[in-house]
Amino acid sequence: MSGDIYWNSAALEPKKSYKFFVTFGDSKSGLKDYVVANVTLPNFSVGEITVPHLDATYYYPGRVTWEPVTLTTIDTVSDSAAKKLFDLLKKSGYTLPDERATGSRYAVLGKSTAVSAINGQVTITQTNNAGEATHTWKLMNCYISGVEFGNQDYAGEDLVNVTITLRYDWAVIDKKAGANASTPT
Repeated sequence: MSGDIYWNSAALEPKKSYKFFVTFGDSKSGLKDYVVANVTLPNFSVGEITVPHLDATYYYPGRVTWEPVTLTTIDTVSDSAAKKLFDLLKKSGYTLPDERATGSRYAVLGKSTAVSAINGQVTITQTNNAGEATHTWKLMNCYISGVEFGNQDYAGEDLVNVTITLRYDWAVIDKKAGANASTPT
């Protein structure tokens, strides 16, 4: 029975939610993987087409929509995530109102510049107990669609978190070569 293999196999290793790292942007302008506190994995939904016919209703699958991914980082004093994200916003084509020359044209946000600001791809790599990559999610044509810079609170002792919302066109998951090592046969 397959149920016996699951419980009796010492080689089986379930994925652990705290075994991951995220690659975001390039090495200079991107976030360091050690400041990422959590991330949602990609999700999709399939639209529904309803076809009423006589006294019955029939359903067909519609479009696939990939849902936004959220990423929470811990802001640091020496390597500020808030500052890096603000710089990425400007690199995406945003110009502050006081930096715009009077009467001249100014750049606006566009998909190509927003995607290229973070190298167009964010990866979420899941690892095993040895720290080896088992699966990697790639968010394709990814860009930052929102940032929450956290909260300050005199009564609290919490770390300042920055929450980033990422929008992407689709995601791909790759299984790494070593991922089969812990799967029973």
